[in-house]
Amino acid sequence: MSPTTEPALPERVAEARARIAELGSEYAFQPHFLAHGAVLQHRVDEGPRDAPPILFVHGNPTWSFAWRRLVRAFSDRFRCVAPDHVGCGLSDKPAGYPYRLLRHVSNLERLVLELDLRDITLVLHDWGGPIGLGMARRHPERIARLVVTNSAAFRAGGMPRRLSACRAPLLGSLAIRGFNAFARGATTMAVEKPLSTLVKRGYLLPYRSWADRVAIHAFVLDIPMGPAHPSWDELVAIEEAFGL
Repeated sequence: MSPTTEPALPERVAEARARIAELGSEYAFQPHFLAHGAVLQHRVDEGPRDAPPILFVHGNPTWSFAWRRLVRAFSDRFRCVAPDHVGCGLSDKPAGYPYRLLRHVSNLERLVLELDLRDITLVLHDWGGPIGLGMARRHPERIARLVVTNSAAFRAGGMPRRLSACRAPLLGSLAIRGFNAFARGATTMAVEKPLSTLVKRGYLLPYRSWADRVAIHAFVLDIPMGPAHPSWDELVAIEEAFGL
């Protein structure tokens, strides 16, 4: 791996450690960063470097925190890699970034190639489904097995009413970016039993301001519902590649 792909950024690592310190042992992982030009993408990267990799790909509005227990459970015998999509978790959250399916797929592809991950167990959730399958479509020889949870990577005929409301002009941005309704709602509506105060704090930690929530809103807007949408062609290509 060339030095430019894993930048020596002690100040950025120190900043990330300081941010997650309040989570204690719940998320006690060493921060790692990959540079996509001027944009830094964070990841958890635990376990032996020569062990078979498990690549965990999160959805919206979560981050690598969602995989913490699985990373702890498997990192004694697997290399557990859990990136935060650009705009999420401890990754950079640039305001003018192209938060589209194709870009997220390309970012994940670059991470896989830079780390030279092979024989991958690919674990996907929510938006991680199309993103991870998009990468797998490009490099099927690197994928050993797939675990897909609560996800879809195919054209849909409709959208849940609550999700549709979050795409409404002005109202959607006010709810998601102003009141953090999407992330806060996920900590109550998308769980089987109430989360502890610490775990809820963990899920919300990266999304404490309007600027922090740019990708949460962008993911909602990036759901392609017709051929005119910028992410439609990529979704169709993934669907056809996997016969979905």
